[in-house]
Amino acid sequence: MTEFTQFDALPEVDELSLTEQEVADFLSANPDFFILQPDLLARLQVHHPQRGVISLVDMQLDRLRQRIGELEENIAGLMQVAAANSQLYETFAFCPTQNCSRPTIFIRR
Repeated sequence: MTEFTQFDALPEVDELSLTEQEVADFLSANPDFFILQPDLLARLQVHHPQRGVISLVDMQLDRLRQRIGELEENIAGLMQVAAANSQLYETFAFCPTQNCSRPTIFIRR
């Protein structure tokens, strides 16, 4: 008599295969999936080129840190533009009262 195990009832591998897009679509359509499955989120690991295997949470932290760096660079650039605009305003705002014919403009870099 043959003994059956739980694996005998599993479908063939071809029936289980999903494309990356199908998984991405499912996760997009079910944003609360990892909220409902918090243990799964903690167990999933991804190969990272520099650090080896990391968790999805660590991967998300890395991406957020990178995005913060990009935003900080954008803010620094905007602050430089604002300083230059302020200097231009000061130069041109007082010209009518001081009869400036050709104001000198200094741009900080």
